[in-house]
Amino acid sequence: MRFAEVSIFLKLNSHCGSPLDSATRADIEKYIATIQHAEPALAYTKLTEAQLARQRRILNDAVAFLKQVLDARKVETEQLKRYARGASVDIEQNMREAGAAQANGLHEQMLKWRTQIPDAEWRNIHFIVHGPQQPRGGGAMTLYFSALLKDPGDGRGYLGESTRLVYREDTSLPPNAPPSDPWEADLELLAAIELDSVASEALFSDPDRLAVDIVSDGARARIRELDFTKLQ
Repeated sequence: MRFAEVSIFLKLNSHCGSPLDSATRADIEKYIATIQHAEPALAYTKLTEAQLARQRRILNDAVAFLKQVLDARKVETEQLKRYARGASVDIEQNMREAGAAQANGLHEQMLKWRTQIPDAEWRNIHFIVHGPQQPRGGGAMTLYFSALLKDPGDGRGYLGESTRLVYREDTSLPPNAPPSDPWEADLELLAAIELDSVASEALFSDPDRLAVDIVSDGARARIRELDFTKLQ
């Protein structure tokens, strides 16, 4: 999961302190065009007025920052960090609301499925959550199913994982694209972890913030409020 601010940080971090070459400038210009093209689509969403204002602020701030970088033909480390830190408040709010929305959507679907599954089968139901390695810790779906099962887990993995709730780490490589060498998937994972750590420190002053499911806080808070009585 990538926010625009995280993508911008990752795009520019390796260019700090050096003049931007033509390829990087062209990439920034293309990214600005993409953001500007996306902004009108916000009007067709079901976001609240407060949420719409926040998303527009995120996009406008991103465009303004990128244009500043283009005009200067360079970006400095502290400048990029100030942009990242300034954007972190809106990112955090988006993450909390996204987590709550994910928990709500999952709960609504489970209520529908519960009416279709006989009691005997439901009492022995098992869940498998698919996802990449990084968001496994504090995974919103894992937290939800753990609450549904009333089982905090048995210590075999992350919180909530058990014999009835399994998290399957999916490969980062496309299923139909075999690696060119046996270490490619491992190296991609290590690179992702390193980049997430650098971006996490810049945005949240916490190198581990992006090493877990970033919507987990909002999901956890909403899960505490859900009524699971109809799912027992």
